[in-house]
Amino acid sequence: MLTRHILRAAVHAALALALSGPSAIGASASEQEEIRSEARRTTDTHCHDLGPTALSCFATEAERDASLVTLQGEMMLASSSGYVIAYSNPSFGGSSVVLSQDYGHLGHIGWDDRISSYKAYTPLTGYFFEHTWYGGRAQAYCCNAQVTYVGDALNNRFSSFDLP
Repeated sequence: MLTRHILRAAVHAALALALSGPSAIGASASEQEEIRSEARRTTDTHCHDLGPTALSCFATEAERDASLVTLQGEMMLASSSGYVIAYSNPSFGGSSVVLSQDYGHLGHIGWDDRISSYKAYTPLTGYFFEHTWYGGRAQAYCCNAQVTYVGDALNNRFSSFDLP
């Protein structure tokens, strides 16, 4: 149990470091990437982008989802654009993140080149892109699609995200 809390704290520290930039803490970009990579190897995290910080992360999907329920018992994600839950492993495994806004660079939230599967809860077509700022090959998603594997050509290659 203690190990789980230590790993969770390490992941949160790594995410905070990744979001703060090298000049704020003194770590180089390569040192930050090494910390993020180690955090990914040691534990899964389940995050969303709807909090007061850029990303709020939890040890389980249930904890993340519980944090999204308002006092009235409704999900905070009820919007006209919808949202996508991206996963680091095929078949909705590994770490996950709820994406509810556009990201020209998924690396800003620690999700560059990490997506292997996703669930889309959107009424319109949106896109994942291979390169930052909506460049390169694209994969369209739409309308409650559940994609268990993005395919070998795009696995762990998405670098930007466009919500309809």
